[in-house]
Amino acid sequence: MGFEDLCSVEHELNALQLKQQLLHDSCARHLDELIEQMQRARNAWDTGGMSQDDSGAAPGTGHDADETGVASMMDVDSQAPARDSAGFKSTSEEAMSIVPSTTGKRNVVEQVQKKLVVEQREVYNGINKIIKLVDKLVVLDIEKAYQSSAVLDPQKIHVAIATHLFREGMFQLADNYVREAGAPIEANTSSAYHEMYSILEELRKHNVQRAIAWVTAHREQLEAIESTLEFRLHSVEFIRLLLQRDRAGAVKYAREHFGRFAKSSLPDIQRHMGFLLYATRLETSPYAPLVSETMWSQVIETFSRDSCRILGMAQDSALHVVVSAGTLAIPVLSKASRIRTPMNESSEWTGADHLPVEIPLPQEFRFHSIFACPVSREESTPDNPPMILFCGHALCKNSIGRLPRGNSRFKCPYCPSEQSPSKCTQINF
Repeated sequence: MGFEDLCSVEHELNALQLKQQLLHDSCARHLDELIEQMQRARNAWDTGGMSQDDSGAAPGTGHDADETGVASMMDVDSQAPARDSAGFKSTSEEAMSIVPSTTGKRNVVEQVQKKLVVEQREVYNGINKIIKLVDKLVVLDIEKAYQSSAVLDPQKIHVAIATHLFREGMFQLADNYVREAGAPIEANTSSAYHEMYSILEELRKHNVQRAIAWVTAHREQLEAIESTLEFRLHSVEFIRLLLQRDRAGAVKYAREHFGRFAKSSLPDIQRHMGFLLYATRLETSPYAPLVSETMWSQVIETFSRDSCRILGMAQDSALHVVVSAGTLAIPVLSKASRIRTPMNESSEWTGADHLPVEIPLPQEFRFHSIFACPVSREESTPDNPPMILFCGHALCKNSIGRLPRGNSRFKCPYCPSEQSPSKCTQINF
């Protein structure tokens, strides 16, 4: 599944969500309109009926009132139709003017139904389109996408799994796995991960004391790789004091720790002195973007990267990198397995160190340069490393071995110079 394919699926999902929201809003709008019409009709009917009752029951005075009451009781049956016809005529007309006739109501409902069906069909079409895209991207049968005859070193697999558990802070589980699987993990490696993880936990709590102590103990190694970790730690502590409105404490801290970085980080120190002008409102000052929560994330990332580097450990989990890269490679290898020929079945596909096709990987999965010999068109390997000639051109070792053809010297394929294979030097990228 390539990056472009994932983007297309994401685009269709966003479009589908928009269609669903529009359908929901349309349904709610039409229902509200119908409910409003019915409510208006009911209010008109109730209002008309109550006014008619009040007018019909208006009390008279004296003897006339009694006669009227007796007459109404005696002739109630004969007068009811006339009263219904005359008294409620205006009410019925007003209510029916609000509520359409049976045919009109049916037409209104049918129109609303047609609109909703069209909008709902668009949503279903979007769902079907996404299903088709996912079906094209998902590999159902991956048996042919991997090399079953590949020989894997169990010890390296155990080390990768155990190291991943250590990196995730699952120390008890990692110790049990190392003991049961017999993974060759040294005790100092386990303790190094313990220390690194505990320091990272302290940094997430905005506590730099343990990290500064660790940096002080490894200062020479950090200076050798030109690390800025120590200054970053003092920087966030200085800013933390300012955010606590401790201006005097921040000035004292800067005098104690910033002096040794005057040569390498003078512009940053000057910027920090500008923070003092806004000590009481640093969060709303022009320096606010520099003192946000992201500064702690950057310090944590820097500590993780530099500590792994000087301790000889990979910054990223090897298990995570292998699984992620393998997941990206499955669609490409599956497609290659379907179109490969019997010729490359016995050569390229079964090669232990090569793949039949190029696997496009993101930049974070590229750890070194790859050299392709301009003569043989082969990629370099540990057994066939790149070699630099006396003239400055580079070829693979096997190509240099074939060029002399029985002579002690050979001519460079790209320039007139002649040289001996013994004068060629291996290149390390």
